Amino acid sequence: RQHVDLYQVGQIERLCESMSERLEISTRQAQRLMAELTEHLEQYRLRQLVSRDPARRKNVRLSPERRRKALAFLESPELMEKTLEGIAGTGIVGEEGNRNIAFFGYLSRMLACPLQLLFVGASGMGKTYVQTRVSSLVPAEHRVNATSLSENALYYLDDIEHKLMLLEDVEGAQSVLYPLREIQSKGELTKAVAVKNQKGHIHTIYRTVRGPVCISACTTKEEIYEDNANRSILLYIDGSASQDRKVMEYQRQSSAGAVDLERQCAIGELLQDAQRVLEPVRVVNPYAEYVELPEVVFRKRRFNDMVLHFIETITLWHQKQRKVRVDRTTGELSIATSASDVRWAFRLLESVVVSKSDEISGTLREFYEVMKTYLRAHRQESVTHRELRDYLRSSPATVKRHLKRLVEYNYVRIVGGNKYRGYEYQISDKDDYVRLRDVVSQHVSGILAKIAEKEKSGS
Repeated sequence: RQHVDLYQVGQIERLCESMSERLEISTRQAQRLMAELTEHLEQYRLRQLVSRDPARRKNVRLSPERRRKALAFLESPELMEKTLEGIAGTGIVGEEGNRNIAFFGYLSRMLACPLQLLFVGASGMGKTYVQTRVSSLVPAEHRVNATSLSENALYYLDDIEHKLMLLEDVEGAQSVLYPLREIQSKGELTKAVAVKNQKGHIHTIYRTVRGPVCISACTTKEEIYEDNANRSILLYIDGSASQDRKVMEYQRQSSAGAVDLERQCAIGELLQDAQRVLEPVRVVNPYAEYVELPEVVFRKRRFNDMVLHFIETITLWHQKQRKVRVDRTTGELSIATSASDVRWAFRLLESVVVSKSDEISGTLREFYEVMKTYLRAHRQESVTHRELRDYLRSSPATVKRHLKRLVEYNYVRIVGGNKYRGYEYQISDKDDYVRLRDVVSQHVSGILAKIAEKEKSGS
């Protein structure tokens, strides 16, 4: 065995001389063998680099058997039930609502206006885990991974049209937040660059990156990136004790070899193949005029657009069960949304509609509800900072920050204590969240009733 740099002539010559003596071959033959070895190694390295580059991956050609299974799956009358069951069967523990929304959010990459998703949660709660596991159900040639992005990186990305771009942490892409917002809103980016020609004259060229692209990211700081957040569907990670138990139980089963990994891979492959056989078609929603958001929803314009696109995604997933119409003038293919698509969309988006109707952030709402739970369990009317910290086992700064925000919003009021020994806090309204959910639920029920009536009348 020899340590040798194949691009250093002196080392190669010495190695070839040693080879010719030990193997009893000519020096010329040894040099030819080393040249062939170098060529094979270069080709291997090139193949490895290409395989790791999502932008250069070729579309997978399905075998007749895999294509048949994918089409049979998409043509199933219980497609949605089987899809949700399949997502659960790939090993994603808990997070039922988030994983289902994320799957169809990622599928929206095939639409003209893809959805954007943002996973929000404290460090160590599993944001990246959920994003990674759900994105693994997207075909590898349809996704682009980026741990971090430099300031101009987005302007030089090729072949991201109708792809899924995954950012592990928004904090690692702060310098590109503005272009990210632009490509989300406009579907493309254009950058003017000054260059010199052969004669030394400076002129301007334009670099354009074509979208649209579906962007999914994780963050611990929802409020800091509010301008990006309101363009996205926010998915709050479950940090409850019950979720902790589910995750740890799965970890123990996995360590004990009780998890059927082959079955998980087979389900993931089927969901990937189902996406590969889908075709880009235009979706027409005849029920769109009935999709009116509740008055309590904040930033209705953007969120209304998100809901409509999510309904279109559900329709796209059912395209093998729908009649395809052809525009005689343009030749464009289109399919129509059914009432069932709208019902499924609102069923999956129920928690998102409620969170978009809440004036406080999801993280702060979770803290507030835990605070209510503590008071009910201990039959108390007020609670101190120290009691909450011990109950939550959270840092003093985090509890203090949440209590301060709740006082500012008048959800909590100070009823005793002082700044030296600590204040006592009392909840202003114990049933505000229940009423909010009821308002949203009643409004959605009204929408679905109108759609059902339209469907029944056939008009």
